[in-house]
Amino acid sequence: MAKDWRTTGTISTEGKGYRAYAYQLQMNGVTKRVSKRSVDKQVCLGFIEQVKAENIAIEKQINKKRQGNLEAPPLNFTELFRAYSRARREQQANTGKPKLETLKSENGMIRTRILPVLGDVRLANPNLDDEIINFHRKLRAVTSEKTGHKLSESRKRKIILILKGCLQWSAREEYTSEKLLQYIDLPSQELGNPREMVLDRKDIVKLTSYLKQEKCRHEDGICCLRWLIALGTGRRASEVLGMSWNDVYLTDKVPYFKVTQQLVRRNWIHGCGKSVKLTDDRWGHPCEIEAPVESRYCPQKHSGGLYVESGTKGGKNIQPEITLDDHLLNSFIEHKRVQQKEVRSALEDETADLPIYKRLSDLVFLQPVTLRPYGHRHDTDLWEKICENAKLSQRYTPHQLRHTAATRLMEVPEIGITGVAQILGHKSIQTTQRYIKHDRHALKGGISTYMDSLMGESDTDKP
Repeated sequence: MAKDWRTTGTISTEGKGYRAYAYQLQMNGVTKRVSKRSVDKQVCLGFIEQVKAENIAIEKQINKKRQGNLEAPPLNFTELFRAYSRARREQQANTGKPKLETLKSENGMIRTRILPVLGDVRLANPNLDDEIINFHRKLRAVTSEKTGHKLSESRKRKIILILKGCLQWSAREEYTSEKLLQYIDLPSQELGNPREMVLDRKDIVKLTSYLKQEKCRHEDGICCLRWLIALGTGRRASEVLGMSWNDVYLTDKVPYFKVTQQLVRRNWIHGCGKSVKLTDDRWGHPCEIEAPVESRYCPQKHSGGLYVESGTKGGKNIQPEITLDDHLLNSFIEHKRVQQKEVRSALEDETADLPIYKRLSDLVFLQPVTLRPYGHRHDTDLWEKICENAKLSQRYTPHQLRHTAATRLMEVPEIGITGVAQILGHKSIQTTQRYIKHDRHALKGGISTYMDSLMGESDTDKP
């Protein structure tokens, strides 16, 4: 084991920025030199500290391996991915990365896309390379159960990247050979049509007219304010659903609201003990022995469900302040009036979920009968009904409203790209540029105006 991985960490200047160097400890005891370049020196310092924290976690695993305290090596891909997921969770607990949302998404794709194909394949299989190639072939033919269409290239790329990450970790742990990585075939980045992410202008008129007519009828799943905020200010679903009345200032001289928190769903944690080996030669929790097979959750589950976390996806320090125009201000006032009436009715009829309501009573968006917050899946289902009732030309997703807001705000001369980045809450303007989709007709008109100025023609000269 190298002696310098604990203390080594240097920063040197490189051009207009900095580059950090550190030594990363591997599971086989050797160190590997890694580096990171950034214009911010604090980012480089954070990178060095992160590598040191990861090294400490890896050293603990090495010591466990030497003392023989590690679990038995995995025999098939199901056990391999289970061990890989545990290692990822330990990494998250020690370093904070990857995020819990990333782990949840990875576990979902492992469970639904990878294990049904590779789950029973044993690691001692001499034809393991053929199984990896066969997995790629089957993945290309998989169709979505929800839409009936084939998986997009970006979705297939994410699934194969998860498989690649597991095989890399498995090679470091000496469970599999590094030669398997040469059979990983990553699909190309999906470019697609950039205009598909933006609502058509006719659909925007249909949507706003429908919302203006229906207003807030929460008992029917219609909330004008919810979708006007997304369409007008480009807020993410988690930011809208986690918005608090404490961050809305309707009585100020210039009314506005701040984005300081978001609504997230945490995974449920088993409360019945560590994993045990079940009768059908697989690992599970003790509750799976006593409870029937149909039971979905542990009877002693805890720490899961919907919670409000401070900050946004862009970071805790990014808290956009959005000025309210007359349309949004009137929608806020109408929504608050309807919500107060719903809260009184739910408390009088005793239909409210009091434990959750007491914890999240300050949220702007609550379900009318139970006073619970709206989950992301429920929110998406309501949006699909609104798209159908408004008779939009195609099926859109809630996140496409954010792309639409970025594109339409960019067309306002007073805002500009820096203003759009500030409204959307982006750290970098490069991120904002990926959201902005230019309209061909607008570009054609702009080019025509520019060419007329070059040719010395004006509007009065045209016949």
